[in-house]
Amino acid sequence: MKTYDAPAIHKSQNHLETEIFKGEKKSPEVSEVWLKLQDYTTDEFKVAMGTYGVGLKSFLNSIDLAHPDVDNAEDKAFVARAMEALALSRFAINEKLDTLVPDLKKIFKLRLKSVKPHSQVVRLLKSADVRQEFRSLKKSQPITLRNEKSNWESAPSDFSLYFRNSDKYKDEVKRIEEHAAKYNELGCSSMYREVMKSIDIFKDVFVDSCYGFYKISMNTAALICAKMHSYRWHNGRIKLNEPLPSEITSGFSLSNGRRYFPYVYPAHELGLSAKMKKILNHLDAFPEACGKPLFDHHLFIVPGISDIKDLHLKLIKNKIISPILLGEKDGSCYFISHWR
Repeated sequence: MKTYDAPAIHKSQNHLETEIFKGEKKSPEVSEVWLKLQDYTTDEFKVAMGTYGVGLKSFLNSIDLAHPDVDNAEDKAFVARAMEALALSRFAINEKLDTLVPDLKKIFKLRLKSVKPHSQVVRLLKSADVRQEFRSLKKSQPITLRNEKSNWESAPSDFSLYFRNSDKYKDEVKRIEEHAAKYNELGCSSMYREVMKSIDIFKDVFVDSCYGFYKISMNTAALICAKMHSYRWHNGRIKLNEPLPSEITSGFSLSNGRRYFPYVYPAHELGLSAKMKKILNHLDAFPEACGKPLFDHHLFIVPGISDIKDLHLKLIKNKIISPILLGEKDGSCYFISHWR
């Protein structure tokens, strides 16, 4: 028994894999500014910025300065002041200006808001072992759905809108604009404005892509997953249309019956196939990102009917359910592919 249309998903996955592996490799470049900053010693950072400077120096040593996202995060005003402070700190240390040394950090009061804990910028870490160490801290957890019927009805029936490099969203924008135009013709100006606002929000999701991968919320992804499986809206709940085979559920206590219970798993908690490992390895050495990791974490949404991990794994192994892969970057999720 399968709760999903396997041929349709396999066809989609073939297309997805073509798009995922598409793209030419770009050569990494390190900004001269970062190289100059890295040249200063920990003592010089401490004199210029105090204990914060020590942490910043450690952070700069741990990240891959050739990662394209490092340049994107550059705070030019901060860097300019930091370079001046560090130059003065080096001069003060070399010339033994003991009265000036304690005051430098007070004069500049330097703090860089964009410096985040390592756990939030895993993709920037230059050591693959350290990246894996932080990724292994991620734990599986349930997805709390907003169980309104309107959310269920408005969710797409599949993920084609979110396929990498897809321009299907343009058709959706056109459809919504036509809908808005009808309100305008009828003189419903307030409704027209609301619909136009929703178009702007919708466009933002697809314009702000990550190398062609589109943002998607956990909630939306979980609802689409349910629709692609045999789940239906029934009496205010999302439930599996048919009971699972008894030989699969034997030994498990399913207190929720057939109620939908989506779960999100980090990649390290699931037994991955060779094809899924190939995709994850590719994402961690993405050609268009100069061979650097695209995402902080790789997550799988499992469209389950309980919070029992062993049952989830059994359902996946027996091809009764099919998870999806998301990439997480700076707290936002991006659709990658189906399970293979």
